[in-house]
Amino acid sequence: MNLNIKKFCDIHKGKRVICVGNGPSLKKQNISLLDDEIVIGTNRAYKIFKEMNPACEYLVVQDKIRYEEMKSDLKTISYPIYVTDAQIDALKCSILQNAFKIKCARKWNCHIRKLRLSRQVDYGLGFSDDLERKIFPGYSVIFPAIQLAAYLGASRVAMIGVDMDYSGTVSFFDGVKHIWPNFSYEKHCKDMMIYFREHMSERGIEFVNCSAGGVVEEIPRMTLEEFLL
Repeated sequence: MNLNIKKFCDIHKGKRVICVGNGPSLKKQNISLLDDEIVIGTNRAYKIFKEMNPACEYLVVQDKIRYEEMKSDLKTISYPIYVTDAQIDALKCSILQNAFKIKCARKWNCHIRKLRLSRQVDYGLGFSDDLERKIFPGYSVIFPAIQLAAYLGASRVAMIGVDMDYSGTVSFFDGVKHIWPNFSYEKHCKDMMIYFREHMSERGIEFVNCSAGGVVEEIPRMTLEEFLL
């Protein structure tokens, strides 16, 4: 069955959504708090989902190298997976065609059993209100995840495990290597975080950082326990 992103617009209207990164600060979080919550994982967060019982779960994948590392596992996932066109362009569709049996009527109209692609990708500052039409991936998979949360209708969005700090351990998950040695939060992601904060505030969406560490100070901090009260 093909999933159309339009069917997910406002499906969780007025609800709270937690976007889960992959940072080592997840080791300091009580993951069981995510039971019965709506969660959007990024990359290897699907491994955490196995340890809890969320009310509803989604996964976002963006980087082609990460996709290659995870593709065998991704084929076994039953909940919706969202992949940006940046991923598809980099892979020239070939890998995903093998994994997900994409049926492409034309380049920008691809429907997949577990996946719906955006038609345009813009790496500038921006926030998409229509994921079928456009996505602003920034330079982190967390940005599409946050846009997806808003598209689903969330009125409150928290992120956890979003450290943006690669000075030590790079991931919550063992054996994951840092693939972008020149990454700088200040250079690549800080402005996008500020833009998201301001845009979501204008839309009346509460956006907080519940990560138990990391360098992202532009988003108001709150503990996960406080967010879930």
